Amino acid sequence: MVTIGQIAKLAALVSGVPLNRIRGRSRVKRFVAPRHAAMYCASKHTSLSLEEIGEYFDGRDHSSVWYAIEMASADLKHKPVTEPRRMIIERVEAMLEKLND
Repeated sequence: MVTIGQIAKLAALVSGVPLNRIRGRSRVKRFVAPRHAAMYCASKHTSLSLEEIGEYFDGRDHSSVWYAIEMASADLKHKPVTEPRRMIIERVEAMLEKLND
């Protein structure tokens, strides 16, 4: 099974944002999109609770994780493929599929 650390590292690789920025507290859009993507993928590909995912991302509250997942889900349904959060999710998930093969 994939770990949250692996997912966050893939999001960092795909987005070009350092892992410490993805896990950090900054609310700069450039860091938020890959963080939200990583939280979404972690909720989908691990058995971790929202609280556990939030703890990995610098102690964020479960409601922050829930919001990230909701935003990412909406992007996947309604935003163009060029939306940064959607692009990161799709690339991370493609990489995760290769890892599981």
